Amino acid sequence: MMTQQDTNVEWHRKLGHISYVNLRKLQEICQGLPESVSKCKNFDICSVCMQAKQVRLPFDTERSRAGKPLEIIHSDVCGPIDSTAYDNKKYFLTCVDDYMHFCKIYLLENKSEVYTFLKEYVNEAECHFNKRVRRIRCDNGGQYKNNALREWCKNKGIVMEFTTPYSPQLNGTAERMNRTIVEKARALIFDSGLNKRMWGEAVLTSAYLLNRSPTVTVNGTPAENWYGKRPDLAGLKSFGSEMYTKILVPLKKLDSHGKKGIFVGYNTNGYRIWDPNTERTCVSRDVTFTSKPVTTNKQKEMERVTDPEDKPNTPDQEDSEMQQEPEADNNEEEPTDTEEDEENENADHKDNGRKNNGQNEQGYALRPRRNIHAPKLPRLSHREPKGGYAHLYI
Repeated sequence: MMTQQDTNVEWHRKLGHISYVNLRKLQEICQGLPESVSKCKNFDICSVCMQAKQVRLPFDTERSRAGKPLEIIHSDVCGPIDSTAYDNKKYFLTCVDDYMHFCKIYLLENKSEVYTFLKEYVNEAECHFNKRVRRIRCDNGGQYKNNALREWCKNKGIVMEFTTPYSPQLNGTAERMNRTIVEKARALIFDSGLNKRMWGEAVLTSAYLLNRSPTVTVNGTPAENWYGKRPDLAGLKSFGSEMYTKILVPLKKLDSHGKKGIFVGYNTNGYRIWDPNTERTCVSRDVTFTSKPVTTNKQKEMERVTDPEDKPNTPDQEDSEMQQEPEADNNEEEPTDTEEDEENENADHKDNGRKNNGQNEQGYALRPRRNIHAPKLPRLSHREPKGGYAHLYI
């Protein structure tokens, strides 16, 4: 004998694994269901529903923040980037301090370099604050789970916190920082008109600017919290600006003392300059920026694609073309006054025929003009013979 629970489960299956809430509603608005359905509160765990309807649990919108510098370091690797940089870089490593939200970027050729640069970041940060890094939060990538890095963190007393697989939300600080940096780097490249292979310099510049921009997570700017003083923005320049730098190698009297370059970033004591001829980046403080505006990608693309012959004529050019008379045939005789009168009468007659029914004297439809210029008056190529027709060249 079936119990009420068994009956409810049977109807749950008949109705395509419906929820118990909707099953109770059906008993009120439909017929043929037993009364036991109205008392249905819940089912036992249905294995079929678990396989067919399993979803991810919601993530916490709020999390605990670090209470002091270097307590939690968020790290993530972004890449590979679709365009390989000029120095063969394909990835970049992001390190973000949870307390100050200060970001540090390292360009990588391979993910195996994470161990080297992560050690460099930890040693630099610990020397700067005279504190110890407590925890490093990262994803489950193999670059973080290698034995060398885990052994090094164990010896320094650093706890590595790995997220669960396919759950980047648990490392949201580093993931969101990567998105912000890529968006800003993309904007810098588009605005400057530089090649996409300059993404490495654009990413470094983006991190430099983000550290000197306000954020809701900390008071002031991340750079102020990291260095202990307000940043000075007077030396900021537009990415991709044209500049000249002093050549410091020994030169002859009449040699050029300046070299043209492109501004692509900042350094501790100067600017990063890209030399398009050598495809290398150098650092210099002896620079002079030109006042030439930056040409955007869209303007350059239009200049490259548009053919001079395809450019539309200006109103002045159209007026000059309308004023030019078509050249007559060299073998053609000049018509007399009487012939000119006859030609004008024939032209008027043909024009009237066009206006009335759109046909010529022979009854054929007039061919539409193929040029795009203003209409020109037709000119007879030769004298019309009596009883014949004139040939028009339009």
